[in-house]
Parts: sequence; structure tokens; C-alpha cells
Amino acid sequence: MRHRAPRALLTAATLGLSLALGAHAAACAPSPDPVVSGRPPPDSSPLQRAESLDRRASALELEATHLTLEATALSRRASSLRVQASSWGEERARLLALATSIERDSASLRAAATAARTGAAKARDEAKELRRLARRPRMA
Repeated sequence: MRHRAPRALLTAATLGLSLALGAHAAACAPSPDPVVSGRPPPDSSPLQRAESLDRRASALELEATHLTLEATALSRRASSLRVQASSWGEERARLLALATSIERDSASLRAAATAARTGAAKARDEAKELRRLARRPRMA
């Protein structure tokens, strides 16, 4: 009886985490095609392209925020599993492996958030440059 309780708790914890991650993935909007959404439409004015880039940068920043929150939640879950593992004997190795896997996922999400923030900064810089060019008088 003593050995079944940790295994049942581990199974319940794993199932709960799987359901939470699955629900989160289902709730997320599908990401647009980066090739199509990353380019402004042809023959648009520099100001229109700048606005488009600003909207894209805002979307990337929002995505980065969501990824950071998800990574934080995964880190907390991994920490909780490590605490549980320290109190359980035979299930300790499995819990530590699961916690390590979750930490890897968390690090991956943090890297994706950083990449999204970098993309947002580049898009904002490009929009700023397009606005500067649009304000310059054109010589015929």
C-alpha cells in the first residue's frame, strides 16, 4: 500500500500537467504563416508598411509575454516536482527526470520569447526608418 500512493500521485500530477498544457495549446490562436504575415503588401506606402510593422511588433511582444508566463508556470511546476521527489523514495528518479524535462521546455519557451522580442524590436526599428524616409521630401 505504501508504494502505490506515490505512483498514483505521480500519475495524477503527470495527467494534470498534460491536461493543462493541452488546454493551453488548444486555447492559443494558430500562428500565422511567417512568410506571408512578415512581409508588407506590395506597392504600399512607407507609412502603411510602418503601421503594418508596428502591428506585427505588438503581436510579437504579446506572444513573448504569453511565452514568458507559460515558461514561468512550467518552472514553478518543475520546482514543485523536485520538492515532491525529495520526499519520495523510489519515485524520486522519475520525478526528477520529469522536472528536468519541464525545465528544458521552460528554457525553450524563454528562448522563443526572447526571439519574439528581438523580432518585435527589429520590426519597430524598420517602421521607424520607414517613417523617417516618408517624411523626407522627394526630389524629382
